[in-house]
Amino acid sequence: MQGDGFESSSQPYWTLESQGESELVVERSRFIGFASRVVTEGEALARVDEIRRRFHDARHVCYALRIGRGVEQVERGVDDGEPGRSAGFPMLQILQGRELCDTLVVVVRYFGGIKLGVGGLARAYREAARMALDDAVAVERFPEVVADLVVPYSVQAQVEHLLDGQQGVRVIETHYGAEVCMRLAIRCVDRQMIETRLAALLQRDERDVLVETVPAGTS
Repeated sequence: MQGDGFESSSQPYWTLESQGESELVVERSRFIGFASRVVTEGEALARVDEIRRRFHDARHVCYALRIGRGVEQVERGVDDGEPGRSAGFPMLQILQGRELCDTLVVVVRYFGGIKLGVGGLARAYREAARMALDDAVAVERFPEVVADLVVPYSVQAQVEHLLDGQQGVRVIETHYGAEVCMRLAIRCVDRQMIETRLAALLQRDERDVLVETVPAGTS
């Protein structure tokens, strides 16, 4: 039986395909938001530092991140001097609510002279984060595995016809030797179905159909 980490890492997930920005003014305080796709915590922190240098005169540079999936997922909200849970946490809630992974949202605040209170700050940071995410483009990603399929020349056309009709698999490259070797990228969620159909066509045991090489990331 596979654990929750394996199941989570093999399932489709949502992330950002492009960056987004926003600007919001509340009681003369200026909130500038940025949403980005990041794949490691180090990349996220580098992006925060870049924004901090750009807005070096700002009082607060707060952020939230959600990286990875399953048991290895990292979630964090940072208030950067604002009252506890008034900035990072409400932004993190937005990421959780949208089920976004590998995503960073940063909000820079220039104080306008009027105190907003914890509730007012939370609403402003949440809204600036929401606007930045709305300005970005979210996309569904599918984790894949790379595997080799070796077949005789006599069934190549039949195999290609079967694969062409499956959304969850694509041929990366084909090599011709004693037999035809197709390197396939297969969505993890579709692998069992693909193996079953290939096994039926080739009259093989499902365990002998594919030779896994390396993970291919996401499609």
